[in-house]
Amino acid sequence: MLRKLIPFLKKDEERWEYLDNSLTSAFGRIRQDTQNLFSWISYFHQHLTDHRAETHHLRQKFEEQNKHIIYLHNQVMELERKLEKIESKPVPQPQIVHISEPSSNQIRTEPEPIANLRRPRFEEKVLSRIRTKKKPYIMQKILDTIGEEGYSTKELERIIVEEQQLCGRTSFYAYIKELRLKKQISVKEKEFDKILVRL
Repeated sequence: MLRKLIPFLKKDEERWEYLDNSLTSAFGRIRQDTQNLFSWISYFHQHLTDHRAETHHLRQKFEEQNKHIIYLHNQVMELERKLEKIESKPVPQPQIVHISEPSSNQIRTEPEPIANLRRPRFEEKVLSRIRTKKKPYIMQKILDTIGEEGYSTKELERIIVEEQQLCGRTSFYAYIKELRLKKQISVKEKEFDKILVRL
């Protein structure tokens, strides 16, 4: 009887051994996959941390550049106000006295220095260069303000001219016309109203 059972017991033992080896191998692969998964998670976490730090640094630089641009804009506006004051003042004319005979009692009026007469021209040249660089900046601000949602012309005029005081009303509409000619913006119907959108 035992002789008959021995082959069956050997087969069961081989089956259990095979099952044990299979489970050991399977758990080994699971352990290796888990380690690989944690390695990838650590990698992506570090990558995300570095990306956040870089984004924060770029945001700080952008804020600093924006403050510098606002400062330059204020300086331009101040120069323009000074220029308007200078241009509004009457230009003094040099007085010329014709002397027929030299005399110690006669007083000769010398012409006033012309340095002050040249100063408005110099400041006008400086402001002309500033205005040349100011135009692309204002046009880009108009495009950025329009963004994806779009604004009506009146709303955009209120933001650019009244709130931010980047330019006058006439210049604003000249910029809008130029942007439309360059096909950078267009007019779109939205809820019974016309708005400006970027292309």
